[in-house]
Amino acid sequence: MTMLKSPPVVTSQAAPPPAVITPRPAGTSRHAAHVVPAASASELLVAMAAAPPGRQHSRLRDRAIEAWLPLARHLAHRYSGRGEPTDDLVQTATVGLI
Repeated sequence: MTMLKSPPVVTSQAAPPPAVITPRPAGTSRHAAHVVPAASASELLVAMAAAPPGRQHSRLRDRAIEAWLPLARHLAHRYSGRGEPTDDLVQTATVGLI
């Protein structure tokens, strides 16, 4: 099995790391967005790749699922109103993430 190499993480004090924009939390304005730093996502993926199968890997996997679940929901809602019930779209997106 070939391991994928992740790009090196370059830190700079001049500019913040790029961000991944996920859907806004419920009850906030349309202009507010929940932003997850891309560095956190990269660090989580690197840690998952380095962790041996077991309890630690399972915990990291659970954290990744929880972190990206809002994105899966957001993508499902983007396709709502096109003939499929929104609940089915959310369920499919969630299963796809897991």
